[in-house]
Amino acid sequence: MAKSSYLNRWLNRQSLHQQFRSISLLTLFCTIAASLLTWVLSVVYVFAADLGFPHPANSYEQRLPAIYSYVDGQRAELLKPESRQGLERVIPEEGILYQVVSLSGEPLYGTLKDRLVPDGGVLLKKMNTVEQTSNGSFLRYYPIQDGEHMLKAALLLNYRLSLASANADRPLLVQLFILGNLTVPFVWLAFFTIHFGRKLRRRIQPEVAYLIEAASRIEQQDLDFTLRPVNGAKELSELGAAFERMRGALMESLSREWRSNQERHDMAAAIAHDLRTPLTIVLGHADGLLDSLDGGRSVPSERLDRYLHVIRHNTERAIRLITEMNQATELQREGFTLSPEPVRLEPFFAQKAEEYRLLAAGKQQSFLYAYSDLRRNPEADFRLDARRMEQVLDNLAANGIRFTPEGGQLTLRVQVKEGLVEAALRDSGPGFTPEDLHSLFRLFYRGDPARSGSGSEEKGHSGLGLYLVRTLLQKHGGGIEASNHPEGGAWLRFWVAELPNDGGSHR
Repeated sequence: MAKSSYLNRWLNRQSLHQQFRSISLLTLFCTIAASLLTWVLSVVYVFAADLGFPHPANSYEQRLPAIYSYVDGQRAELLKPESRQGLERVIPEEGILYQVVSLSGEPLYGTLKDRLVPDGGVLLKKMNTVEQTSNGSFLRYYPIQDGEHMLKAALLLNYRLSLASANADRPLLVQLFILGNLTVPFVWLAFFTIHFGRKLRRRIQPEVAYLIEAASRIEQQDLDFTLRPVNGAKELSELGAAFERMRGALMESLSREWRSNQERHDMAAAIAHDLRTPLTIVLGHADGLLDSLDGGRSVPSERLDRYLHVIRHNTERAIRLITEMNQATELQREGFTLSPEPVRLEPFFAQKAEEYRLLAAGKQQSFLYAYSDLRRNPEADFRLDARRMEQVLDNLAANGIRFTPEGGQLTLRVQVKEGLVEAALRDSGPGFTPEDLHSLFRLFYRGDPARSGSGSEEKGHSGLGLYLVRTLLQKHGGGIEASNHPEGGAWLRFWVAELPNDGGSHR
């Protein structure tokens, strides 16, 4: 099991090209080994087997002991021509040629017609020997003795050691046997090709089917699953990992799109709800003025002044709500970009501080401002999106003024470092509740009523201001933190990084 597991892990790390090459080499090796083994067994069979067919190549040599035994039993009787019939019953009719010769080498009878021994001396020298003739056959010399073991004649046996000659009576079967041995490599090649091909298919096919199923689910936007690691080959593993990354990215994209759509839907619903109150108030006061005019009655100046102020105030509320909704929608667009420009920070913050001082004074509040620049060159420009930075400061200042009581105080401190602006805004209001600190920058969060009081004006904000602040700061490479100051009041610390000078817009 361990070896199989190790082999599978090794194959999983191999590319398809490497696996095909390995399987090809393995198929070739197995084909050669199986063919050699088949041929060895065939040769062993041909030379040693006695199974009927095919007769092995040494089939006739295996019959020699029986012939010798017959010759030894007949002795000198074999010199008589009438013994021929009995001898030929022992010697195969096809495959072995024979000749009985006298001691002088004179042929007496047999299937060999030509004289093979020139004289008796040569015969005596070759007695009990075997020689190979010029045509590749073998010639054996066997003595014929009488009862006194005196040499009387000799038996010459001529045969071949070949499969064809050993099976001369069945040439078609011999040809089939030879052809079968010649085709053995191709048979083994086909067998191992199919065998290892099936193994490779069993490894890869389930993984490919799994990827196809995953692709189908992704196509149907069924993304709520996780692709397991894909095995079988290196390319399949990489493809499976790519599918999983694509599925995750698509799921994140769809989730983001769903959240964006939901947020836009919630935003539209929230703004529509918030707009209903100021517009209803505007409509009611406008109807009151129209009723007075239609009745021919003059509207007292005090009442007219009060109505016009209410209409203006609620119109400003409606405009502010619509503006915040437009800003939030703009920030949520995928193509939203910042427009960095060089800004002189000291006059920029000084101007904004003066604006907030006037706003605070209108509510009988004091506004304190402190600025320090720790850069090597305090006069150098700082690249940021000035319009968006104003939007951040305006939202924070308006939020602080809203929650600071009359006679209270707001403090803005700005510190500039190399590539970074850090600022803190503190008010002397009631501070943040635990729920505020947890949800302050969340979309549509309107704050704890205990912090804002019960006045209708404080209730008229959309819950988008601080969400817009955090989003813009993050796009500037910065952030914001909220806490309660140790000496009381709310404390907001925020920072922005200098935008790169690449001549383009920044997301």
